[in-house]
Amino acid sequence: EDCCEVAELFASLKPRLWEAREAMLCLLDGVSGRRLQPEVALLVRLLEAYAEMGVRDTHWFHLSGKLSVCDVRDETSMVPRRGVPALPPLDEEVAASALMSLAKLNLPMLIDASYLVKRAIRASSSSASASTVLEAVSLLSLIGRKPSELHRPSVLQPLVDLLVGEEDLAKCHEWQEERLPPTLRLFPFSELASSAAPPEVGTAWRRLAAERAKMQRSEQERHPLFLAITSEISSWEGVQIE
Repeated sequence: EDCCEVAELFASLKPRLWEAREAMLCLLDGVSGRRLQPEVALLVRLLEAYAEMGVRDTHWFHLSGKLSVCDVRDETSMVPRRGVPALPPLDEEVAASALMSLAKLNLPMLIDASYLVKRAIRASSSSASASTVLEAVSLLSLIGRKPSELHRPSVLQPLVDLLVGEEDLAKCHEWQEERLPPTLRLFPFSELASSAAPPEVGTAWRRLAAERAKMQRSEQERHPLFLAITSEISSWEGVQIE
């Protein structure tokens, strides 16, 4: 737990410096060197902090033993572990957070070794967890690192159904921004959406996501710091800002 607190402290520092990332890497090396395998809840806290800082390392293959159903030897091989239940249950927030963190760290091998997509889908009972899971798998899909569990994108349909609820799909075009979960940004534009969501829902979510992004950009452009930087750069000879 002390390691989690230190990692979270580094991740909270602003601005984010390379020295902090190096310190976190040394911390991870020390934990791995002691042959420690954190309990799942602590492991996920570590993953969240390291994903926030983008500290990707092979040590995660050794540290994730209590999350994985398979033994991961390296980035190319894994062996099913004997005596381990096929899919040990996970808390929905833990499962969603673990999936998102591993997606940010670009470690689909660990996701496959943990059957994490399937476990996260089974555990999800809230819109927050469902949208986090959809965003995580969309991130991996968009960078061409789709987990093997997604060979049938329709496995994501229960999460879409959870988010849509009992809404009349004929009225999707009338949906307002609040009908789009705050964390759902990538999924509407991914190839997964076309297989897991009805066409009307996908179209509505893409429209709402685009409107939200446009609004957020407008707010950023009104920020005093943005205006000051823009004004300064505009004064440079030969530089144009669109």
